[in-house]
Amino acid sequence: MPGEVVSLKTRDELIKYLQNHAIVVVKFTATWCGPCKRITPLVNELYSKLPNNVSMVIVDIDTGRDISSAMKIRSVPTMYNFVNGSPMDSVIGSKKDNMISFFKKTMARASS
Repeated sequence: MPGEVVSLKTRDELIKYLQNHAIVVVKFTATWCGPCKRITPLVNELYSKLPNNVSMVIVDIDTGRDISSAMKIRSVPTMYNFVNGSPMDSVIGSKKDNMISFFKKTMARASS
């Protein structure tokens, strides 16, 4: 069972969160995004298999413009994993195989 899931809106909130959590998945999404809605059940399923040292931050690009601008997000869905505050892996788009690969990388980082 993974750690917590939070929604953040500002760069400062994200920086503080990353400082206090070793492994974080950041999901950039939007309420109007069809591919984001389609991929959510898979993301939730894959996330549920991660260990409890992994947390997830959800950023709606419309309400979290400060974060999405700082991360130069151009397309949603986009996901990053951070280890000790540094971005390591990312996935853009909603292809199932790419999402599975991203979560496998996250699992490997959480286990090492």
